Amino acid sequence: VSVKLDSQDRLYVTEHSRHRIQIYEQ
Repeated sequence: VSVKLDSQDRLYVTEHSRHRIQIYEQ
């Protein structure tokens, strides 16, 4: 699982095993 923040403070959570991406907007 990798977690990234972009410039708009959105949190991207990527699960490589399931090819799933979740985006959290704060």
